[in-house]
Amino acid sequence: MCRVWNAADAELSDYRIILGIMDELTVALGQVIEYRRLARGYSWRTLADRSGVSANTVRNLERGVRSARINIAARIAVGLGVPLSRLVRQAERRRARLRDLAPVTDAAGRAGRVQR
Repeated sequence: MCRVWNAADAELSDYRIILGIMDELTVALGQVIEYRRLARGYSWRTLADRSGVSANTVRNLERGVRSARINIAARIAVGLGVPLSRLVRQAERRRARLRDLAPVTDAAGRAGRVQR
């Protein structure tokens, strides 16, 4: 769990950091799904048909608008022909790279740093 340097809001900030990490992971997973879909030459509809989910679900996951439940992510992994663990591992790596590029701010929008 991450700790924010601002000790006064530590509990609230910890919660926001956890939510931020999940948002980052949602975006990263969507990017990984999109990359793999395009690499195979699949349209949204093709991946949806192969996965048994709607094209709208695939589109929203790729855009980071919707978080994937584990069963939906597993279906998409099958549709892409890769293990779910590989998608998640690639999303974690992608999230870490995105985090390294993004500035860190506290709940009030002030620049700071996160201690891990």
